[in-house]
Amino acid sequence: MSLSKKKEDFNVIKDIDKGKQDLTIEEHVSKLIGTIGGCLLLMVFLTINFVSLSCCLNINKDKDIMEKLAPVVFSFLFGFIYLAIYIFPVHIGRKKQTIEFNNKNVFPF
Repeated sequence: MSLSKKKEDFNVIKDIDKGKQDLTIEEHVSKLIGTIGGCLLLMVFLTINFVSLSCCLNINKDKDIMEKLAPVVFSFLFGFIYLAIYIFPVHIGRKKQTIEFNNKNVFPF
């Protein structure tokens, strides 16, 4: 194979044009619904993570910054798991403690 043949195989303009297709109205609508569904799913995921982060920061608001750093990172990265495993069964269920949120500062870092 010559060098010019290899350059023809990797042509960015041709690769971009390969993605262009004539879509029907139904395909456009289904892609739009899929995109909107993905965005809504992402918004729900981020909302759960921020609620979990707020719960963790309000529970640990009296602790030093170094003591609450690991739980804060875990609560934001694994929001649903943190809510389902620690907040509901342990903090609210077993310890019978509620979380008092501050209306002016939801994330008391």
